[in-house]
Amino acid sequence: MDARRTGAFIAELRNEKGWKQKDLAAILQVSDKAISRWETGKGFPDTTLLIPLSEALGVSVSDLLAGERIETEIKDKKVDTLLVETLHEKRKVAWKAISYFILILGITLILSREFVSGPNLLWVLGIAMLSISASLFLSMNLSMQRRHGLVLFLHAQALLWEFLPLGTIFVSKSGPDKPLTTQTYSYFSLIPFGNANFTPFFTGILTILCLLLDVLVITCHKKNHGVTVQKSKNAALFCSVFTILFSVLPLFLYGTLYVNGASYAITMLLSASTMLQVFNAPHGND
Repeated sequence: MDARRTGAFIAELRNEKGWKQKDLAAILQVSDKAISRWETGKGFPDTTLLIPLSEALGVSVSDLLAGERIETEIKDKKVDTLLVETLHEKRKVAWKAISYFILILGITLILSREFVSGPNLLWVLGIAMLSISASLFLSMNLSMQRRHGLVLFLHAQALLWEFLPLGTIFVSKSGPDKPLTTQTYSYFSLIPFGNANFTPFFTGILTILCLLLDVLVITCHKKNHGVTVQKSKNAALFCSVFTILFSVLPLFLYGTLYVNGASYAITMLLSASTMLQVFNAPHGND
């Protein structure tokens, strides 16, 4: 679906009828500026106007979307293609909106006052969000293989944070009258694991498994093993969902005292990789 091509087609049909832009605008009850935007490819008719517009110009909606008169024998196939392209375009707009939201939120966190004092590690969240938004923007016009490479990249980033002694919190009390003390450990540390905080350790193990499945998906895609690729993708997505669940369990089991900026950042990186797998970034060419 090409806005410029459709716009030129609308202008051509309007001229065939001897109408000015204001004449067509009066029929559709819109402004002549709207007609001008359509015809120059700077805008596209609202979906509610497609049927009235097609009836006024004497063509089908599929002709309008294609920007040309479609021959009857190939119309069904062309309509299917146009429907798929329309769905892809809508999802692309939604994907961009999500990416911009994450980008703005990341910049806001980095520039916040908490970034200077850093008590809640909000700068970690900000950096993670910038990384996620950059990955989402980059994924929009990439092939499936490269998009899954971004999934692997996000999982690798999450694993890096999990290896750092930042995300697992161990709370202890040396005596009944002593204050609580908190220490941070790696997700793979056995100290919190031995004291019932087992979820970070399993999150780390599942992240490694996600990485291995990502590599398997990319390898099978290179070798054109279609069925194996799909099974590997399903397994990778299933594993990613469980990894996210384990990463947020400390919040529900033990409360906010056991989570911090680093653990939130890990969850966001894992969530972004899962989003890429669910939507499969359907805007590029596979």
